[in-house]
Amino acid sequence: MKKIGKFILYLLLFFLASIPIFTWAQTPPIQVQAKLSETNIYNGEAVLLEFIISGRSLNSIDRPTVLDVPGLRWISGSNRQGQSIQYVNGRPSVTYTYGYQFVATQVGNYSLPSFDITVNGEIYRTEPIAFRVLDLANSQQNNRANPDIFVRLEPDKISAFLGEQIVVDVVLYFKNTIEVRSYQASPGWKAEGFWKEELENTQQTRATSTLIEGERYQRARLLQYALFPSKRGKLVLSPFEITVLIQQRNRRQDIFSFGLGQERKNIQTPPTEITINPLPAFQSTENNFFLSAIGTFQMERSIKPTEALVGESIEITTLISGTGNLPLIQSPDYVYPAEFEQYNPQESSSIQRAGSIISGTKTFTDIVIARNEGNYTIPPTQLIYFDPIAEEYKAISLPAQSLRVIRDANAIRSTTEMLRFEIKPMAGLVAWKQYSRNGIAEQPLLLLFLLLPLAGLVMGFFVKKHQDRLQNDHNFARKRGALKTAKSALDKLYTKAERQNRDDKNTIKECYHELYHIIGAYITNRCGMHAAGCSIQELLEGLEKQFNAMSPAALERCKNILTKCDTISYAPISSTSDVLTDIHHAKETILKLEQALK
Repeated sequence: MKKIGKFILYLLLFFLASIPIFTWAQTPPIQVQAKLSETNIYNGEAVLLEFIISGRSLNSIDRPTVLDVPGLRWISGSNRQGQSIQYVNGRPSVTYTYGYQFVATQVGNYSLPSFDITVNGEIYRTEPIAFRVLDLANSQQNNRANPDIFVRLEPDKISAFLGEQIVVDVVLYFKNTIEVRSYQASPGWKAEGFWKEELENTQQTRATSTLIEGERYQRARLLQYALFPSKRGKLVLSPFEITVLIQQRNRRQDIFSFGLGQERKNIQTPPTEITINPLPAFQSTENNFFLSAIGTFQMERSIKPTEALVGESIEITTLISGTGNLPLIQSPDYVYPAEFEQYNPQESSSIQRAGSIISGTKTFTDIVIARNEGNYTIPPTQLIYFDPIAEEYKAISLPAQSLRVIRDANAIRSTTEMLRFEIKPMAGLVAWKQYSRNGIAEQPLLLLFLLLPLAGLVMGFFVKKHQDRLQNDHNFARKRGALKTAKSALDKLYTKAERQNRDDKNTIKECYHELYHIIGAYITNRCGMHAAGCSIQELLEGLEKQFNAMSPAALERCKNILTKCDTISYAPISSTSDVLTDIHHAKETILKLEQALK
């Protein structure tokens, strides 16, 4: 008992002593790096140099001493310091940031030197950073008026082979005075002449600074596509449309803006031309087969089972893995013995769209059945693919596959005696009955059930088309909803007028003003005019242009109501009953206008 107790005590002491060593081994290394806010700087422009020090145990840090950097001048009193804490695997990690403000003083190409920073008594050295200082005067002379925000399609190559993967980025550019609150890509982008695959980007969209024609912009990649050309020649990528919600940064800082100053813009990319070159000439033979594969691939073939019974199915599987146009690869055409009966091949694929390239595997399975016993061999073959980087065809040799087919010993042989039918003559009278076969046209209920799915499909198509037009065509949506909006507003105004005090002159004027705006809003929405700032004459002219054959009586009635509502400020004040009557007349006038405009 004493020996066991001492052993447990020693084991406990050893465990407690090893905890600091284990903790030290698990502590991540200290990271020290330098970072410039801009690497392309205009002469006279300010730039921020930051030293970022992170780790779990930062007991002492000697603040870095920064002197004037070639091409830059340190701004005295602009130093800043920050600290942040984050938890990684349940343990805190501390990050210290030291910032220094500089101003560019001389045009040229420079390199930020390495700096030595002492952390916990050890010296860490940062990596040098290359930067350049540009002449602002020359940039302003060559600069033309650029838009505040625009979008571009940026392919990774403008010349490619037929079937070669082209990565296209949808990139948004905006000036520093613009803040993008949200964006929405228009669905249904058609890249005619290309097979399109959208790439998955798990990283959050981040904006980086860049220079365009001497002007600073923020660049953000929104989407990424992999395109595989299916035609040769010069192909043009159709415009890509997005809707962005933007706000001026100075309005955002105004506490009295109440979210105003936001603007929704529809922007699209200009046409982008890509030249597609044909593949080099290739002569296919019986022993090699071109799979229309463009990229880098590995291929292998297997047979299962290698020993089968007569009449049993045999699977010949071809596995293709790699990067390139995997969705467009064709099935290989092998040469099988004449005793094999071949069925439709099966195809499956596992495509990975993460990153900036299409990769994965594709499997082709040929199903054959041997009708005779014996030893068979599937001859060797070569599968050919085109490598666009090396610009040459590459062959992968598949060795011959051997197969043994035996006859099932338990199978029953069929003879002529077994296949003979016992047919005996019929005795007695034979009665013939004639059955009538009614066509589908003579069975209306069956015809109705057959046509119902088709009718539902057609109706759904037109409803979907109508809904898409309401969402995408703003003028069409205004015209379709003009009557409903006007009737709802008139009903609310009628209820409001009934509840108000009959002797309140201000309330009566307010009701007439609202009535004028309701009628004006209906006419502008129905005729596709500007939503505000239209006079009575402009509203009537809009009605006449929309429908030339409109009766003069309807126009005159509409003009009288609008004139009364407009001149109520200096006209004799009517009673509430007159207001209710005019609201009723306005509703009838809008209904007649709607009938005339249909």
